[in-house]
Amino acid sequence: MWLITSAAFAALGVSTIYFLPEFLLSHEPSIAGQLTPIDLFKLKHEISRSIAQILAGVFALLGFYLAGRRILSLERQTDVQIQGQLTDRFAKAVEHLGATNSDGTVVMESFFGGVAALERIAIDSERDRQFVLRHLAAYLRRNPLYRDATRRPEVDAVLETIRVLCARQQDRQRRRLAFPNWLTKTSTWLRLAPEPRQQREESAPQRRELDFSGALLPDSTWDGCDLRNARFSRADLRNSSFRGCTLTGAAFDEVNLTEIDFTGAVGSPSLEAKACITIRAAENPQPVMEEENDHV
Repeated sequence: MWLITSAAFAALGVSTIYFLPEFLLSHEPSIAGQLTPIDLFKLKHEISRSIAQILAGVFALLGFYLAGRRILSLERQTDVQIQGQLTDRFAKAVEHLGATNSDGTVVMESFFGGVAALERIAIDSERDRQFVLRHLAAYLRRNPLYRDATRRPEVDAVLETIRVLCARQQDRQRRRLAFPNWLTKTSTWLRLAPEPRQQREESAPQRRELDFSGALLPDSTWDGCDLRNARFSRADLRNSSFRGCTLTGAAFDEVNLTEIDFTGAVGSPSLEAKACITIRAAENPQPVMEEENDHV
């Protein structure tokens, strides 16, 4: 089909170059009568050359257009394939998280492999990062960090993965703010920076919230994390550290804040002048009872 179409366009172009000068001059007999045969031949040649240049430009633009359409089509197909692969990887990772022994205990090797797989998915796909973070946050809400005064390694691994992913978001946001605005626009135009849609995906965690409400996470470390709009309502965060975090819009309702380190945090309770987060600390906080729950 493409061969027939190309041959038809080529024949049309050659015919136009050959016959159009004759057609134009036949409608201007006064001009043709004043020229010698040699001058008339030169005039036809100049007209043919001009027509050929115009047709070459038109065909070049048409070729660029068709090539662009083909590239976009290939990008869409590749994106669909990548999303399908990510979905399969996510499903297998979740299966690893839920693997248990015959006595109901967690298979640590399988669990850690599932956590690592989810972290890799979140790093590879900006679009799926928030979904992975929400899934891990849901795990923390259902599983306490300590059991019988012993720190649980599987919960600690999930907490560390969340911290790493949120810290990456924090670093990315700082680099974006440090990058000159005019240079960002120029590099985006030259495709040296992410496309606008990718930029919106990267900034999505600013508009979406992670819910850690009621989580039992004493002695946890969140240093350097981007936790904007996160919810820690009624969570047990005793002796936890939020050093250098971005907490704009975060909610610590009914949380005892006196035992939490907010040094260098943006929008923390210690920075009341900024009024960046909503806090209603309980006047008489009650000790949080640890719940027994092993399942994912």
